Amino acid sequence: MEKFWHREGSGALHTLGTPAYLSTKNMEAYYLHAKYMNHIIITEFPELYNKVIKIISDHVQDKIVFDYQISLPGFHIYEFLQDGNFGGGGWHYDLPFKHLNWDAAAGISPNESLSFTLPILMPSGGGGIDFDGNSLDYDNNKISHSAHNIYSLKYNEGEMIVFSGMLRHKIAETKQVKSGEFRVTLQGHCVKLFNRWVAYW
Repeated sequence: MEKFWHREGSGALHTLGTPAYLSTKNMEAYYLHAKYMNHIIITEFPELYNKVIKIISDHVQDKIVFDYQISLPGFHIYEFLQDGNFGGGGWHYDLPFKHLNWDAAAGISPNESLSFTLPILMPSGGGGIDFDGNSLDYDNNKISHSAHNIYSLKYNEGEMIVFSGMLRHKIAETKQVKSGEFRVTLQGHCVKLFNRWVAYW
């Protein structure tokens, strides 16, 4: 599947799939690429996607579906080419539903959206996610920051976490990675539309 990886910029990150948050400057290309990649990844990983659907469905106690006109949940693949420290990601909220063209987009409630991450492969130094538990203003992406209310969750390979993307978060730092190691996660989001939950990326 490596031939389908897409390098994001000049850094260590590749994606497999079509993340909306990296496509906002050209959403027409997003929809075309999403349809193309959806067929490839669902054909290659049917059991994995069935597992994801079941876990989220159990979490929300409702049916989860895919909309094949938008991107299915996809993969972040960090490829480390030298020993050192992995600084993690930047603080953010998960708001890609605002950029997608679905009939109910204007009526989506942030309280009826969620995000999920399934760690598949972690470097020897581990990996995780940081949350900022302070008061939120996700519309403006502003927060009164306090280091005393930051908490971290360590990833365990094969154990999926489901959380509110309205809680400010970031990829956690890993103190030590080795050349040739990878950090691979399957991730995505869900929103409730017309009394059903749609999983997407």
